[in-house]
Amino acid sequence: MIVVDGEFSGLDPNTHAILSLGGIDMNDPDREFYGECQLPDWATTHPIAMQVNGFTDEQIHDPAKQSLGELIKAFIEWAEVAKDRTLAGQNIWNDWLMLNAGMKRNDIKWDLGHRIVDLHSVVYTHMMARGVEIPTENNMSSLNSEFICAYSGIPKEADPHIALTGAKWEAEAFSRLFHGKNLLPEFASDTIPEYLIRK
Repeated sequence: MIVVDGEFSGLDPNTHAILSLGGIDMNDPDREFYGECQLPDWATTHPIAMQVNGFTDEQIHDPAKQSLGELIKAFIEWAEVAKDRTLAGQNIWNDWLMLNAGMKRNDIKWDLGHRIVDLHSVVYTHMMARGVEIPTENNMSSLNSEFICAYSGIPKEADPHIALTGAKWEAEAFSRLFHGKNLLPEFASDTIPEYLIRK
């Protein structure tokens, strides 16, 4: 399973693009991926997305940075080594859509697969199995990243968001939810909640 996290210029794959990608190979967590790219000429930016990712206009138009196509090809080369490259993450459907759109625009053929593992769904299922009420807003789940961090016993991801940092906290949360164990040294001192520890 590959935990992937992207930072984007916005959330619409038709008008926005990937700015950076981070990845962790859950079968070999020492294998990390991180890369940034220029904003393609066709893409626009959304102010909220740019506030979240912290990239400046100068950074996203840096001519020294690789292109979106080059970034995706580098990610594919890294991912191909993984024993299981099923994509996983928080709101992973959005990362899947942005990757798929970027591949199509750059005529890159790679099997992303259609089965993904969403961190929200894993936490939702874990809470249901424990008989814990799911917090809601507008009659829908409100299990956001901050809640998932607290539920997993790890600190909230710092701002601005960085793709590799996001992939790391998501991978750590998956490890604690699946196995009741710490995965990455950055989180070794963060206490695993008792309800996640396997007896």
